[in-house]
Parts: sequence; C-alpha cells; structure tokens
Amino acid sequence: MKKIFPFYKGKNIANNPLGYTTVANARKRMKSKEVTRDFIESLPKDYWLDYYEVYELENPWDESIKPGRYTTNGSGHWYGIDTYTNGYVKIDSRKYIKELPEDVYSLFLKLYNLEKFAIEDYYSGKETYKEEYKNLLYDILRKGYYPTLFKDEKDYKKRWTRFVRDNVEFKEMDVDIAIK
Repeated sequence: MKKIFPFYKGKNIANNPLGYTTVANARKRMKSKEVTRDFIESLPKDYWLDYYEVYELENPWDESIKPGRYTTNGSGHWYGIDTYTNGYVKIDSRKYIKELPEDVYSLFLKLYNLEKFAIEDYYSGKETYKEEYKNLLYDILRKGYYPTLFKDEKDYKKRWTRFVRDNVEFKEMDVDIAIK
C-alpha cells in the first residue's frame, strides 16, 4: 500500500508510523515543531509590526466607566489590569498600526515592546512594569483606540505554506500492513 511521509532535513516527521493517504493530510498532521521554529527564524525582525491591526472604540473613554451596566465591556490585560469601555469597538475601523497617526502609532509600538516584559513578569511573579503598562493602556484608551494588538495572519499563513512547500519533502513509500 502506498502512503505519504513528510521529511524535513532528511528526517521523517510523520506523527503516524503508517503514513498518510494524501499530501494534505501529511502537511496537516506532521510533527511541525522544528519546521515552525525554522520558519519563525526566517521571518524578518519585528515581522508582526507590519501585520498588527487595531480598532477604534465605539464610544469615547474615560476612567469613570465601571462594570455593571449592560453596555459596559470589560477586558483583562497583563498584571490583572481590567479596563472597561462603554460599548466595544467600531468593527469597520480596523487599521494596521503603521496607518495610524504618529502619536497613536508610538503608543502601540510601546505596547508591543512592553508586552514582552509584562509576560516575563507574569511568569516570574513580578510586577516590575505594572504602572507603566497600566498608564500605557489608559493613554491608548484616551486616544480612542482599543488597547490590544490583533494579528492579521493572512500573509503569515501564505508564507508558512510556501515555506513548507519549499522545505518539506513529501515522499510516497510502500507500507506493508499485517493484520493479526
């Protein structure tokens, strides 16, 4: 019986020792940890800065907005910081951060850089950057934007598909299956 096996750098990376019936199945179910690591290393430095999207708030924000009203939206952030907005976001306001005015772009750039440290603090049980992080969230909210970076993964997925196509070899091999 003919089966498909994915090979990366000469090594079989199939999760199933009996192989797969199609290349699509092999691509979907292969052990991709090493492939993913190499793919991420192949991306340009700060790749995501070109593909982060943000949204404008549906309504103006101020610090007096508290939970409890049915129109209030709550969001959790690192350090256990909760922010509340009146409504959510304007769905049609999606923009890449590079399209934003310079002052707003610089705030999101700071958020991008600071989140790495906030995550490290979270896992080490520290609160080194808590005040700076909280103030930055509030500054973004005051500018009328939702303080979260969303990834547009369309280009990422295209690059991933191209990387797998160029670097993973799918070999058709004979497999003998003995039923006892």
